[in-house]
Amino acid sequence: MVDREDVRALHDRPLTEPRQDRLDRTHPQAAAALEAHATALDLGQATYRDPISGYRVLTARTLADRGTCCGLGCRHCPYAPEPDGTPG
Repeated sequence: MVDREDVRALHDRPLTEPRQDRLDRTHPQAAAALEAHATALDLGQATYRDPISGYRVLTARTLADRGTCCGLGCRHCPYAPEPDGTPG
C-alpha cells in the first residue's frame, strides 16, 4: 500500500520524454536510448536495455504504475519535482 504522503503528481511532460538532467541529448547513442524506451512503452515492457550503459532501465510507465517516486533520480521518472525543488 502506498503512503498517501509519498504520492506525487505526475509531471506534465509526456511519458516518452526523459528527465532533462538524466539523458545527455548530445551523446551519440541518445537517439537509440529514446527509441529503445519508446519501443518498450509500445510493447508494454517494464524495462529496456540502455544502449549507452548496457543496464536495464525502468520505463516511465513502470515508474508511474508504482504510484510514488523512489527519489533515486531515475532517467524516466514521471513525477513532478517537490515544491522544495527536489527532482522527481
